[in-house]
Amino acid sequence: MFIVWGKKTVVRKLGYVADFCPICRQIRTYQLSRIGLASHVYGASFGKGKLVGHQIKCLQCGTELQTEASLYKNVQTKLPDMHHVDLTASTFPNIRQHYAERLSLEDKVVRRPADLDAQTRAALIKEPFNLLAPIVEKRFSSTHIDRAVGIALLLTIVGIVLVANVFNEFFPQAGEYQSNAILITLGIGIVAIAVQGFKSSGRYMRREIYPKIARSLRPLKPGQAELEAVFAELKRMDFKLAKKAKLHDLLEELEQQR
Repeated sequence: MFIVWGKKTVVRKLGYVADFCPICRQIRTYQLSRIGLASHVYGASFGKGKLVGHQIKCLQCGTELQTEASLYKNVQTKLPDMHHVDLTASTFPNIRQHYAERLSLEDKVVRRPADLDAQTRAALIKEPFNLLAPIVEKRFSSTHIDRAVGIALLLTIVGIVLVANVFNEFFPQAGEYQSNAILITLGIGIVAIAVQGFKSSGRYMRREIYPKIARSLRPLKPGQAELEAVFAELKRMDFKLAKKAKLHDLLEELEQQR
């Protein structure tokens, strides 16, 4: 008998806080979570585990970031029906002092983008890529079955069962033809699953990554040459984001959000 045991990451939601979102480029409401490393047997963990860090998830754009829980004076255990300024006052009252330099820079991005020096502009354009690169790395470090792949898999199984039942019901003597029909159905299903699996990375990027990058870059209005420079740097660093992302798809997303 094999016993599956080991360590697993345990994420526990703690509540809500205000913080600055570099994707939205504004102070936003976040969900704060505790990240622990706990022992498990057959996937069932014991307790909240040893603390390894905290993360926050922007409720506006959905971006997850690492954080220090000590930044927050309080944590709202329930999401209050109030404007983020009130949540800021109760959870991160000195947020504008803490992010004074960044908020001043964001004001310049909105009001006087031409005043940005080349180095600062390049850093701001690279920022969303650097923030999202670890998320893409994690996503593609293991196999994921998205909705389209799942549907293709389900239809393949249903198709095989249906073909088998049709032959059993109406053509009980045609065993050889039944086997061929099942093999053909299986072959079509495998091709469909493979095609959807191949396309799944593009769907994920269009759904989860391009909109966030475009949201962050919208006020900067980067040109194609600037984005090509970022892609080239990411490729040199061997990030999966540069391999999975398509520049023309990102440019289309940027155009849609303008």
